Amino acid sequence: MLFSINENAFFKATLNRVAFFVFASFSLSACAEPANYAFISNQLSNDISVIDIDKKTVVSTITVGTAPAGVALSPNGQRVLISNPDSQNISVLDARQLTEISQIPVGQGPVGIATNHDGSLAYVADWYEHKISVVEVDKQLIRKRIDVGNSPAGVILNESQNRLYVANRDDNSVSIIDTVTEQVVDTVEVGQAPFGLALTADGKRLFSVNVQDNSVSMIDTDSLTVIATIEVGEWPYCAVSSLMANFFM
Repeated sequence: MLFSINENAFFKATLNRVAFFVFASFSLSACAEPANYAFISNQLSNDISVIDIDKKTVVSTITVGTAPAGVALSPNGQRVLISNPDSQNISVLDARQLTEISQIPVGQGPVGIATNHDGSLAYVADWYEHKISVVEVDKQLIRKRIDVGNSPAGVILNESQNRLYVANRDDNSVSIIDTVTEQVVDTVEVGQAPFGLALTADGKRLFSVNVQDNSVSMIDTDSLTVIATIEVGEWPYCAVSSLMANFFM
């Protein structure tokens, strides 16, 4: 066991409370939506609710792995990727047909997840093994595992800049990975227990949501320094940045 009973309880409570990255969008965010659908991870029923945004109703329910948490939509709207912590795999969904295509084993504790423009690559944070798995989705294999900080949670991809950002909850840091070399190139110290991440549309500002000190760290992605710390309410988890560079939690 890598964690104590209390740590495992905190992890479970975290996932149950946040419903994690429940919703997909074409903006660069850790909380993800294709076309007119939203995909919601339901941890206790092991499935995904698909909401038609225009009709404001659930139009489909897709069975996936156990205790689904993270949700990532490919920007081309073709695929949705789901992390399933308790079955230790990810589900690959067809976002148009609303069906599960495959399940791919990825490690002990898949949590945060991000994908590239066409859903051919997945970046999966392993909470227990402290690594990012780079998954070739069509081949259903892990191409590389990258060491990051302790208990990686939120991940967000800036494909145009070849960067992946990873929130390391138990290291109070954010790892920056070059997706070409697939290596960590820098680490930024943030607040206590960073979890969710959000990135502005222009990629210039990254926000780290810090659970245990009720704050958000604003990071300049050019200098890779924290330029502001913003106090928020108790136990913040996720955030999103709009196309107009507004920031929401």
